Amino acid sequence: MLFGACGFESRSGHNLTRMPIKDKIELLNKFKIMPQKENQQITQKELEKIFNKQTLTILSALDKKTSSLDKKIDSVDIKLSKKIDVMETRFNKKLDRLTTTLDKFLK
Repeated sequence: MLFGACGFESRSGHNLTRMPIKDKIELLNKFKIMPQKENQQITQKELEKIFNKQTLTILSALDKKTSSLDKKIDSVDIKLSKKIDVMETRFNKKLDRLTTTLDKFLK
């Protein structure tokens, strides 16, 4: 990935998140990252469109990841709830037997 977020560097070693917009445009033109007609410079609006599109792509990928993680977490939560219910049932049975035994002994 040539353009990083959160301080990532490009392949050329430039930190793109702290770079002024004019320098970003120059860098795009220098490495011919965007398809261009001959001698055409990328404008600030075009660069904003590029970054907006990239941001949307990243956010949609994050949404997919988080939704799959939510499903996994929910399934683990259900399994844990079932195990806790079984353990509570066992504990209550043993406690009932113990209280019954103590009641008989104390009478």
